[in-house]
Amino acid sequence: MTPQQVWDYYGNSYRFMKKTGMSDATLRNWMKWGFVPIESQFKLERITNGELMHDITHLDQPDPEIIAFMEIKSKIVKLMFSMTDKYAAPGSALYPGFGQILVNALSACVNEVKLQFKIKDDK
Repeated sequence: MTPQQVWDYYGNSYRFMKKTGMSDATLRNWMKWGFVPIESQFKLERITNGELMHDITHLDQPDPEIIAFMEIKSKIVKLMFSMTDKYAAPGSALYPGFGQILVNALSACVNEVKLQFKIKDDK
């Protein structure tokens, strides 16, 4: 997704702040940079129930290994969100620390893949 798509979806920075919990400065920075960081794209995809979708085509001539990594990362993040929603939601039988355990485990997997492909964070 592009910063303009985010702006068009929310209409103004106040609605963006209220609906996402992110600051208006965040949206302004994305507009200035010309892209939305991939982690934020995943968050917005989840918040909007897929109305805004992540997109990695903003990368200039993406390397096939980076594309493969981003697809793996996308699947891991989606799995993390679905597992957390299912098993760590209020009233769940699982204890509250489940979400953090899952985040730590998946973060370790992502870091291992990043080291293997020598990929830097896209921040």
